[in-house]
Amino acid sequence: MAVNPRVFGKYEVIRRLAVGGMGEIFLARQVGMAGFERLVILKSLLPQLASDDDMLAQFLDEGRIVGSINHPNVVACYEVGEWEGVYFIAMEYINGVDLAALCKACDDVALRFPIHVAMTIVREAALGLDSAHQANDAQSRPLKIVHRDISPHNVMVRQDGLAKIVDFGVAVAANRQKRTEGGVLKGKLGYMAPEQIKGLPLDGRSDQFSLGVLVWELLTGRRLFQAEDPHAVFMKIVKETVPAPSIMMPDVPPEVDALVLKMTAQEPVDRYQRLSEAAAALRKLLDSRGAQENETPDLVAGLVGAQLAERVRDLSPSSVRILGMGADAAFAEPSFTGLSFTGPKVSASFCQSCGEQAVRGDRFCRSCGTPLSGPRKTQRLTPAPTQLPAGTPAPAAATMAPPPRTMQANDGHLNEPSDDMIDVSFGEGAQAETALCVVALELVDGAGAHVPPDALLRSVFGELRQ
Repeated sequence: MAVNPRVFGKYEVIRRLAVGGMGEIFLARQVGMAGFERLVILKSLLPQLASDDDMLAQFLDEGRIVGSINHPNVVACYEVGEWEGVYFIAMEYINGVDLAALCKACDDVALRFPIHVAMTIVREAALGLDSAHQANDAQSRPLKIVHRDISPHNVMVRQDGLAKIVDFGVAVAANRQKRTEGGVLKGKLGYMAPEQIKGLPLDGRSDQFSLGVLVWELLTGRRLFQAEDPHAVFMKIVKETVPAPSIMMPDVPPEVDALVLKMTAQEPVDRYQRLSEAAAALRKLLDSRGAQENETPDLVAGLVGAQLAERVRDLSPSSVRILGMGADAAFAEPSFTGLSFTGPKVSASFCQSCGEQAVRGDRFCRSCGTPLSGPRKTQRLTPAPTQLPAGTPAPAAATMAPPPRTMQANDGHLNEPSDDMIDVSFGEGAQAETALCVVALELVDGAGAHVPPDALLRSVFGELRQ
């Protein structure tokens, strides 16, 4: 569909921000009565992926999970649904930068990342994650959300200094429809908790380890788990004790050392049992050091303020074609209710989950949101190439820059998986015994060369099980 479509009849597309392997990301304006408006992010799923039930469930799960969390330090999800044959998630627009970009901005002017700012951002991130870990569904049942992908890319810092956790695309939760298969490892290399690598059960303390790695790197200005190859990185995470940040930076206070080492303890039982405890400890340390509330917003304004102002300077809608929307399709009423969804026409009679009678043509139960159709999986490891609209720049080639020091800034907050995202399958029974690895690894090393998956991962996980 071309020329400023209003998705769901109320989101006016301003411009496309990105096109990736999963879908498109747009800056849009929500409009309403009496001049109401606000900027939002619209994330769409590519039409060729919408026919794959697994890919569609994974896409919708992100909206479902984020919609279950209500906290100022977590990105908000406004709406999920299908419009004119395209699936969308409408989310909060964050006029800010991710931590990777903020660190790079410090590097560009030879400025060390301020200790108080690092502690403040991590404290707010801890509060947001704790809210996710403690979230319940509408019937007060625990959702047991674990983000699994905490890294500099997924912590945004707003122009006013507020930190927000984003991108729950690989999170686990009780209300997730697409389950991670046994033996599949998801997360970013260098930020995974030891129990995540070993294939053990995860809880909020796994996210705490990742956040501890992040604060260690902010305080020291270098990568914590860095080696020549992924094998060595895995072994460092599961075998080595994290050194105190003050070994690298002597001015880091002993109290901060103790907090970071507790967050990154090898065993979950030795960490804080909730991230709210870590946040309280950080608050106490900040107060004792006389930290000022304006330190974070002042840093953001000084380093990237002009860039953020430029992003919203011109909000005039441009001509946009949304992939999957037919140029001749007429606008119709959106077929969604809250976080329940409908989609392309298929036949179903009763929902196998709640027993409600299904409306012919619905793809998801209107009562509980469960898919009504049987699984339709495609035999592929990567999405099919996308035909980009005329004039759209092709995505840059994948290279692995070591976060958080040299990552590229992202506009808004919904970014494609970075190059150190790992997704590895081990076959049946992988929780107990490591079997032959399937080639499902998308990882590049520092030189940009692909890592041989079979031999490498058999070796890595054989050692980890010892």
